[in-house]
Amino acid sequence: MIFPKVWLVVKPGVGIPLMLSAVAVSALAIHVGVLTQTNIFSDYWNGRPITAAGAAVAELTPTASANDVALLK
Repeated sequence: MIFPKVWLVVKPGVGIPLMLSAVAVSALAIHVGVLTQTNIFSDYWNGRPITAAGAAVAELTPTASANDVALLK
């Protein structure tokens, strides 16, 4: 445990639920932010084809070339 003396000040019955709640709220806030600030997910859920921005991301993904495969053998 990183900070064992914190439980001398804060009871575990209060501190553990408080920490877990803080993690859950921050994760929820991050997910809501990503979902509301990008249109990738709504387009995907609505079945729209990949746009130019999506195609640009697809082009940036690494693929194995013949040279890479030869190096692995």
